[in-house]
Amino acid sequence: MKMPVMLGLGLAAGAPALAGQSAGDPQVLPELTVNVTRGSDSLATLGASVSVVSGAAIMRGRVATGLDEALAFVPGVVTANRWNYSLDQRLSIRGAGARANFGVRGIKIIIDGVPQTLPDGQSQLTNLDLATVERIEVLRGAASALEGNAAGGVIAFTTRSAPTRGHAVSAAVEQATFGLQRVQGMGASRWGALGGTLAVSRFRTDGFRQHSAAEQRRASLALDWAASSATTITLRVAAADDPRAQNPGALTIAELSTRRDSASTGNVRRGADKDVAQQQLALGARGNNDALGAWAITVYGLQRDLDNPLAAPPPRSASGDEGTFVAIDRAVVGARASLGRSLTTGSRAV
Repeated sequence: MKMPVMLGLGLAAGAPALAGQSAGDPQVLPELTVNVTRGSDSLATLGASVSVVSGAAIMRGRVATGLDEALAFVPGVVTANRWNYSLDQRLSIRGAGARANFGVRGIKIIIDGVPQTLPDGQSQLTNLDLATVERIEVLRGAASALEGNAAGGVIAFTTRSAPTRGHAVSAAVEQATFGLQRVQGMGASRWGALGGTLAVSRFRTDGFRQHSAAEQRRASLALDWAASSATTITLRVAAADDPRAQNPGALTIAELSTRRDSASTGNVRRGADKDVAQQQLALGARGNNDALGAWAITVYGLQRDLDNPLAAPPPRSASGDEGTFVAIDRAVVGARASLGRSLTTGSRAV
């Protein structure tokens, strides 16, 4: 009985507003932008297992600090969030990548057409800021070979692009318990054939446990220039700095029963932590040619520095304060090219 009463009240409240308007008065409606995640091809006819996650679904009611929130409902994808910012999330697609001790292996990671997979097969998500992502495409199974060295699958992220005209600005501030704070800002603009997007963010937390504080900083710049009706030139610049990611370690049953928020004594004494900085520059071009089909070319360079004190004691150590240390200084340059063309048999594309 409640539904008819509510409906009647709604109609009664709207009646005076309608009475004040004549049938001939023009009504100017506000501009409405609709973003869809569908392509021109049906997922049922692609010949591959593909899932698409929209940006709205990623950020809906979530802090979105990890991929487990974004990919929770994608079939075949398992993301183990250990809630430890010093340890990478364990990501697997149909079992591939489940045995990786750190980083992501067996899966190709692409952000705006730029590979995030290093020559040794390890993929890093340091440059990724989920708040700027507009679309995630997940390709599972053998069809992932189309994107290169990826036995398990491909996860392609597309960040927000500049508006078709005018300017757009957004900002977000989040505050929560245990010192969690996130500040994110984004600006986008269009000047004729040139469009640009700038995004910056900062995340920090003291953590629920002792010795579990973390801090992350992100900045990215994207430029797109329509050189012609069929060709677009792109520039991508990304920088990430994670100066602190303390590792509280594991607890015994006795330690957990005594104080749940405590940290392992060895991790505290040996200063288990992680400091990583990464910068990336990419220049690309994409277009469509009647004879060749859709094509894309990208050249990129990446610099990655990692300082990672571990809680594991070194061999034959007599001091309980001594730990092991991992230091990585990598410089990577690469190029990526792709060509796609629809083939037809009879009147149907294959």
